[in-house]
Amino acid sequence: MLLHENEETRKPGLYIVYSGLVNADSQLLSSGDYVVSEHGVKAVEESIIIYADNDCARIVLTFGEEETCTVGDLVYRDPVVVEPHTPVIEAVRVMHREGVSSIIVVDQQRRPIGIFTDTDLRRLVALGKDLSKPISVFMTPRPLTIGPNASCMEAAFMMMNRYVKHLVVVDDVGKVAGVITVRDIAYAEALGPLYMLRRIRSASTVEELGARYRELVKLLRKEARRLHPSGGGREAVHLIRMASLALRGVMSKAVELAVKELDIKESGFAYLALGSNGRLEQFLASDRDTMMVYWEISGQKAQRLAEAIEDILDRVGFPGCRHGYTARRLLYSREELAEQLRSMSSNLVNESIILMSLMFDAVTVYGDSNTARWLRRSIAESLSSSKSYILSTMTMYRPKLGLAGRLPHEIDLKAHGLAPIVYTIKAFSIAESIWEPVNTLDRLTALVARNIIPSDLAAEVVEAYRTLSAFTVWAQALHGSTRIDTGELSGFERSVLRSALRSVQRLVDYARRR
Repeated sequence: MLLHENEETRKPGLYIVYSGLVNADSQLLSSGDYVVSEHGVKAVEESIIIYADNDCARIVLTFGEEETCTVGDLVYRDPVVVEPHTPVIEAVRVMHREGVSSIIVVDQQRRPIGIFTDTDLRRLVALGKDLSKPISVFMTPRPLTIGPNASCMEAAFMMMNRYVKHLVVVDDVGKVAGVITVRDIAYAEALGPLYMLRRIRSASTVEELGARYRELVKLLRKEARRLHPSGGGREAVHLIRMASLALRGVMSKAVELAVKELDIKESGFAYLALGSNGRLEQFLASDRDTMMVYWEISGQKAQRLAEAIEDILDRVGFPGCRHGYTARRLLYSREELAEQLRSMSSNLVNESIILMSLMFDAVTVYGDSNTARWLRRSIAESLSSSKSYILSTMTMYRPKLGLAGRLPHEIDLKAHGLAPIVYTIKAFSIAESIWEPVNTLDRLTALVARNIIPSDLAAEVVEAYRTLSAFTVWAQALHGSTRIDTGELSGFERSVLRSALRSVQRLVDYARRR
C-alpha cells in the first residue's frame, strides 16, 4: 500500500517498509524494517508498505520463537587436550582412542596454546619427521578461538576467512570448552535432524538423552516452519525420514542405557520399532509403537529390560502409544510370537488386523536385524489366504470430503489424509506378500513393478502423499496437532489439499474394486 505523509492505517498485522519512513508503536522504521503491530502504522513521509494480516502472516509470526544456531549447540563432547611436552606419537594415540580429528595443546590453566590435527600428522609422516618429539614443536600455535554464544554462520565465516577446518571453543575466561569443525556446521545447518542423531548417540545419561530429545523436537518445529504446506512436499518427506531416524536413535540409546543399567548381555533379544517409525514416517506429536522379542535371556529378565527401556523413554518425554502398543505389552519369546501370529491369523478380528498391521511395519532398532524381517515375512505368509478380507478391512480409512469434494471445516490430516494411503498400500503389500520394503512410497514402487497398481494412479498418489506430508508437518509445527481448520488456509492451499484428497479417494476406490 502507498501511504502519503501523515497518512495511517489501523489494521493489525505484519508491516514491511519497502521505501520511506513510518512510525509504528513509537518506533521509526525505514526501508527493510518490519513490525508486527496491533495498532497499525503512520507514514512520516510518503512510503510504500507491504502488509499482511495476522492470518496470512501466521508462519512469519512464529519466526520469533526460533533460535539461531550457536557454536555452543555444536559442542557435544568434552575437548581432548594434551600438554605441550607430550610426544606427538602419544598425542596421536589419544586422538585415535577418543575418535577425534584434532587435539588441543593447553597450558596449566587449560587455555589453548596450540592445535594439532590429522592433516598435520599426515604431513609429518610424509616428511619423515621424528614423532617422539614434543607436540609443541609441530603444533599450530595460537589456534583460532570462538565463544559459545557466537552464531554458527559467524564460525563458518571465520573458518572460510582463515582457511581452517577447526575452531577451538573457549569459555568466558579463555579455557577450552570444546572444538567444532566445518563438518559440524554443515550437518547442523543442512542436515539438522541427522546432526541431532549424532548428539543423541553421544548421550551418556537419561538426563542428557532427555535434553537431546527436547532439542530435536525444537529443531524439527523450526525446520517444518520453513516448508510451505502447498509446495514443500518433497522436502517434507525428506524431513520426516530424517526425523524418524533421529527418533529411532532416541529409542536405540534408551535400550543401550537400560542394558548397561541392568547389566544384561547385549545379545539374545531384539527391540523393534513399529508403525510410523518403522516406515520412517514419524514426526512431531507422534507416539511410539515398540516391541521386544527375546530368545537367549529369561522371560523375567526380558520383562525387566522392557520395563526399563520404556521407563527411560517416558522420562525422556517421548510419548508412548495411547493404545498401549509398546514393549511393556508386546513382549514375546520367539516361540510365543510365532504362536501369537498363528492364533491371530486363524481368528481375524479387527484387533488382530490392527496389531498385525502394526507389526508388518517392524524394523530392528537394537539387536538382531533379521528379527523384524522374519516377523514381516511371517505376517505376509500367514495372511496369504485372506487377501480379500485384508483389502476390505484395511481400506475402511477414507479421505474426509463432503458433497462435490468439499473440504470440511476441520480435518485430521493424519487420520483422513495420510492414513488412507498408508493402510491401503500396506493392505496391498500384505495381500501380495511384499514384505521387504517398509516405507509407504517404497511399497508403492514395488506394487507398481508387479502391476498391482497402475503407474498413472501411483504417480497421483505419490504427489498426494507428498502434499499431505507437507500440510501435516506444517500443522504439527504451528499447532502441535495434525488437525487443521481449513478456514485458515488460502484459496490456493485449499485447492491443493482438495486435489490431494481426491487422489487418495481414487486409490481407496481402486482397492475396494479389486
